[in-house]
Amino acid sequence: MIERRDTKTKSKRGNGQGSLFKRLADGPWIGAWYDHGGERREKSTRTTDRAAALRMLGRIITDEELRRRGIIDPAAERIADHRKMKLSAHLADWQQAMSAGGSTRMGISSCPSPTPRGGLAGMSKPCCPT
Repeated sequence: MIERRDTKTKSKRGNGQGSLFKRLADGPWIGAWYDHGGERREKSTRTTDRAAALRMLGRIITDEELRRRGIIDPAAERIADHRKMKLSAHLADWQQAMSAGGSTRMGISSCPSPTPRGGLAGMSKPCCPT
């Protein structure tokens, strides 16, 4: 008797090695893998050397495995990345998020702006009601 595989369940390749591919014949290698949350990720290695691309992908896979096992805390890593950003970059991201969320330009400009001493003026009450 022939066993049939259940076609309704989606099988996912679980070898944990990721994959390399090229979108263009003479383009760079692209690495693809599943992150610690199960989402598929892709990143260009920016190299046409397959051996170098495999090493880069291996490093990414190793880091993801450490996150999956809880050795690297993804939340703490995100906070550390944000600490490296300049305040002006955070403010630009915030303004972009406010305008995408439907706030008007006048509402955004009425919020406190950075002072020369690095603080925010007028933070005694919440700004920019949503």
